[in-house]
Amino acid sequence: MGAPSKPGTLMAALVTTALAGLLGVINSVYVLVVGGKEVAGQLIANVAADVTGQDANELAVNAAKGIAGEALGDQVEGRAYLLLVPAALVLLFALMMNKASTGIRVTATIFAVITVAEAGWFSLDYGSAAPTLMAVTGWGAAIVGIVAIVLMWLPANGQYAKALKRA
Repeated sequence: MGAPSKPGTLMAALVTTALAGLLGVINSVYVLVVGGKEVAGQLIANVAADVTGQDANELAVNAAKGIAGEALGDQVEGRAYLLLVPAALVLLFALMMNKASTGIRVTATIFAVITVAEAGWFSLDYGSAAPTLMAVTGWGAAIVGIVAIVLMWLPANGQYAKALKRA
């Protein structure tokens, strides 16, 4: 008896899990590279521009220099680190999910749930004021992460893991 054939659901789980982790990492790295203070300035400027009708880019320069920009900048950077760690671990465990090991799927699920919760919460909190890349990667990590969690636990993946143990 030969090795069992790998189900398509496992590959779909692997790809979506890796994508969720990658989107979370991109979100965090964006904030850390641009700088929390600058991202916070853009967040503040977007809100102020909605209220006043002024250009958000002009407001962003001054918003990043203020006390609110400084305080919010620290919070935005802290949140970036909070998202970076579980998202990187989701990416790592996704790459190890090739044989559908239950232990790897459990660990990937735990970190995927943390990534989904953090990315979703931060994206909800920042709302429409978030820079486009931050919004897309945040919501992307949350939505794709939910899909990945479901795909990881489809019966075909568990059956494949059991068949590999028997082979």
